[in-house]
Amino acid sequence: MPEQTEQHEKTDTNDSEPPEPSSQGTASNTFLVEVTFDHDISRSPDRGMIVDGVQAALRHRGYLQGQMGVRVTTDDTIRELNQRHLEHDYATDVISFGYHADGRVIDGEMVISIDTAARESATRSVSVDEEICLYAIHGTLHVTGMDDHDPHDRMAMRLAERAVLAKIGVLNVDRFMVDEDADVSESAS
Repeated sequence: MPEQTEQHEKTDTNDSEPPEPSSQGTASNTFLVEVTFDHDISRSPDRGMIVDGVQAALRHRGYLQGQMGVRVTTDDTIRELNQRHLEHDYATDVISFGYHADGRVIDGEMVISIDTAARESATRSVSVDEEICLYAIHGTLHVTGMDDHDPHDRMAMRLAERAVLAKIGVLNVDRFMVDEDADVSESAS
């Protein structure tokens, strides 16, 4: 059975604020997001939610144009990719690859594990689709240059994730704050 692939191109203009100029000379945000589901995954996630999350994360980080590939796969496949590309012999939630970033234009891709999303979503009382969307946002933020290796960077990442989730209409975004050392209540001071 072949992989299911669909491309979404979205142009977003905001009439309430003047558009920011880009190096390409366009006043609109245009992102091509290609979402691919491996044939052996247990269910098909909400493709539109993934696309919305990626596009909102790109806008959140100030990008105006770009392409992002998203592949949803199994723990077995992501473990193999994690070993091959990062020399980590375990399954993970998302692996991201940034290929090009120039001014306000960006290109990259990511691989998301639906198996990890199913397990983790149950611990947070969120839907699998919301968890996958979180991973798509997280991977996009990595591609745009954010990191989460130390507590300060991790807090900035979690705040950005929550802001993007709220922008796309996900309710009760506090459910997604799970890092003990990334306390957002202290970040406001």
